[in-house]
Amino acid sequence: MSYADAIESGIYKYIWSMPFEDHLASHKLRILRAAPAGTPDTLSVGCGDGGAEAALVGKLQITCQDTHDLAKRLHPELTFVEKIPDKKFDYIVAIGAVLTSVPTEEQDAFLEKLFSHLKPGGTLLLGLGYYSFPLEGDVREYRFENKTVLETYHNVTDYSFDVTTKVLGLGECTLRYYPCDVKAKLAKFAGPFRILH
Repeated sequence: MSYADAIESGIYKYIWSMPFEDHLASHKLRILRAAPAGTPDTLSVGCGDGGAEAALVGKLQITCQDTHDLAKRLHPELTFVEKIPDKKFDYIVAIGAVLTSVPTEEQDAFLEKLFSHLKPGGTLLLGLGYYSFPLEGDVREYRFENKTVLETYHNVTDYSFDVTTKVLGLGECTLRYYPCDVKAKLAKFAGPFRILH
């Protein structure tokens, strides 16, 4: 099952070890706390289902981008693009596991591309997602909304790992993640980063 299929089927809501509404609320809060003053021209890269972005319409002039058009279908009020537009933005948001969904050897080029689309003095809000590898066969189990959720970490190599999330009675999906050397990224891109606490 693909990432977009996981969102549409409802499995996506269980990928986080917390209720999805709490996960969404934390995304909205992080995006707003880091936003430049006013109503900044904003690009959300890897917007997923567009839920956080839809809740911020009016507070941000927001353009959503992802590799699938699910946000556009679920939230037709959003401006959605398949590729990053050839323009500069006040604010670029790439939170969650966006960076660690990019193969490690392509992460620097990805960051450089994001910075090239920022206006001078603009802000990039970057989530680093997974930055260390789990153990092969590690299984985590949690429950919420009366669902049992199992996460199994597998195919762990030196350059990627897969996480299969199985929601009992609903289905499963597998997502691939890549390592990110956080210290190296902060050192290389120290100038453009705004560190948020």
